[in-house]
Amino acid sequence: MSIYPRITNCPVPLLQETGWIYNDIELASCPKKQVSSLAWSSARDMLAVASWDNTLRIYEVEGYLDAEERVKVQFDGPVLSCAWSRYRNLVVGASADKSARVLDVSGEARTLRRLDGHEEPVSCAKFFDHRATRTDLLVTGSRDRIVNYWDLRQREPIGSLYCNQRVECLDTDERMLVIGTGSREIHIVDLLQQYSIRLTVKSPLLQKTRVVKCLPGTYGFAVGSADGQCAIHYLDANAEAEKRNYDWKCSRQDGANPKCEVNAISFHPLYRSTFSTACADGTLTMWDYKTHKRVRTFPNMGGSVLATAFNLDGTLFAYALGPDESKGPSSFAKKKSVDEPSRVILHEMADDEVEPWLRKHPEDGSAYKAEGW
Repeated sequence: MSIYPRITNCPVPLLQETGWIYNDIELASCPKKQVSSLAWSSARDMLAVASWDNTLRIYEVEGYLDAEERVKVQFDGPVLSCAWSRYRNLVVGASADKSARVLDVSGEARTLRRLDGHEEPVSCAKFFDHRATRTDLLVTGSRDRIVNYWDLRQREPIGSLYCNQRVECLDTDERMLVIGTGSREIHIVDLLQQYSIRLTVKSPLLQKTRVVKCLPGTYGFAVGSADGQCAIHYLDANAEAEKRNYDWKCSRQDGANPKCEVNAISFHPLYRSTFSTACADGTLTMWDYKTHKRVRTFPNMGGSVLATAFNLDGTLFAYALGPDESKGPSSFAKKKSVDEPSRVILHEMADDEVEPWLRKHPEDGSAYKAEGW
């Protein structure tokens, strides 16, 4: 067995002190430095872990208590992001060494391909299904202000998009690409016309954009910032859509350090209005964006929650704990060094932890039907 229980049968006070959720388990052979990104395969329970120790690791999870590290890819710099393709067993890592590398994990004959098309660190990468050609295309964003599109059957990028500022984060769904930049500008790209920016909006939040995610099933995005704020922003061009936009503080840190980054936003694959926010102060919360309600707040994790991801059916939730290198040694329990290994932990999701608010409260019948449940 390659993973083991960190805490079992412990009383609630100990769980609150350490930040672990009851019966959660930790992956063995975790990265030696900060985890930057987590991603589950959409085909089976394989978890990709990108890290500042210059590695991309692939774990195969068989059942809740059995996981094994299958692959470890070494980069020449920190790996800042990772993502899986939707239909094929391909995983990509985006690195500060100015490259992205794509690994095919199907079968025993694993192949690795390096993509060099940027002049600065590659901060993010995502696959998307190109409906016109019915192929998996890859998009990479870099601090050189360029977004490159890749067809893996070709050696060079098939096209590029130029942004006003460095690309910090991006996300895709079936029809659009959302790009968060260093100037708080958020670019919206129609993937049927992917070489031009359709719309640029200013982030509704006042601080640096840390993460953007497409809203499932609707035309909009969620955004998290460096001061612990999140916002839901709809893109329909009408006054009614503007009224539905809202923002809130999802980090609860007060006092001397009120600024606390939102490190990750993850949407549940089945309950598509449910999503998690993870913050550098150890706050981990589930929300329902359609009803503006908090679904579940977990005990404080005792350190920075660096990355999160739901598996393909939403029954497992992976999260990473560790020091935040952007804030220095004091960010993780105020005692850990930046070289302290991160912890990648699996949580078995109970239905009541992620079930949308309106399913839990059927007395709101009119609202329940209005949301199309």
